[in-house]
Amino acid sequence: MEEVFSTKTIASDFNIKNSVNESVTLDDFKGKVIIMDFWASWCKPCIEDIPAFNKVKESYKDNKEVVFISVSADESEDSWKNALIKYNLSGFQLLANKEILSNYKISAFPTYLLIDKKGVIKTYFLPRPNNQEGKAMIEFIENHIHN
Repeated sequence: MEEVFSTKTIASDFNIKNSVNESVTLDDFKGKVIIMDFWASWCKPCIEDIPAFNKVKESYKDNKEVVFISVSADESEDSWKNALIKYNLSGFQLLANKEILSNYKISAFPTYLLIDKKGVIKTYFLPRPNNQEGKAMIEFIENHIHN
């Protein structure tokens, strides 16, 4: 697959709401390696990825340098919130607006991307967590933590 962004593209800031209606911005995570997961409750591959993605997130629970942000493309806030409960989703769970989907050029789900500590999008096609039980994703993340 061809990269949508160059490896020098600065990630677009965003201001979207979390599940308790608080504003969250990209700047809130400045200086961290950010894994962004764009998903939707109606997306079967997204739902299938949840257990493996949770295992990847769990392996970084004590690492303050890495943050995972899940951004739902659900059009209905109720559908999104119901999915959060049904699949016991935790961490940074955000509801997308059209602006973030457009700015990040999201057209397929799930999409996983990695933003480095300087705010640069390093890849738009991070390996899916169900690939090699998360090992491919972890390896890619590890290669960017200390860079």
